[in-house]
Amino acid sequence: MEKNDKIIITLLARIAGHLEGLPADEILAAVVDATAPKEMVPKDTVLTKRDEVPTDMEAVERIFELYPTKCPVSGRTLGKCARNKRQIIGLLRSRTAKDIEMTIREYVVDCKNHGVFLKDFSTLLNQFPEREEPKNPAPAQKQPQKRSPELMALEAMHQGVTDANVVKQGILMAWGDTISQATLNGALRNAGYIL
Repeated sequence: MEKNDKIIITLLARIAGHLEGLPADEILAAVVDATAPKEMVPKDTVLTKRDEVPTDMEAVERIFELYPTKCPVSGRTLGKCARNKRQIIGLLRSRTAKDIEMTIREYVVDCKNHGVFLKDFSTLLNQFPEREEPKNPAPAQKQPQKRSPELMALEAMHQGVTDANVVKQGILMAWGDTISQATLNGALRNAGYIL
């Protein structure tokens, strides 16, 4: 990459970071992640036991534990069972663990925020949704809106930020005195920073 290209990319990352309230390094990392080719198994490929993609069982357990046992809206059980782990292994053949985790986290937070009953875990895994990448409006069209604290915490988790204090400070910088401690703790809890 030429020096001029690096300068332009750095300046664009700083502008986007300023608009989003994020450091330019995080914007650059997000762009690199978004544009990196995804490792996917072609749909017409049939995997046998011999050539099956090796599975990270820690990732399977982590994904399994993300989904609640009971619906936080209705209180009914969500049918989590050992069969769900095999479904997760199947999803890992075509999607990354990080992508699956983020999709589940976003789904649970969205259902909680809108008072929608969660699907049974088997149903969700069978009809697993595609994550939609956020659409960035043209700078001249409208001013950026504040993102919800939950979304900010989830995005930080997706970017690999492991320190809850860093995420907390970022949310406080964006929301200032207008955010309650309960809302802040809820956002950190939903993203997996607080147990």
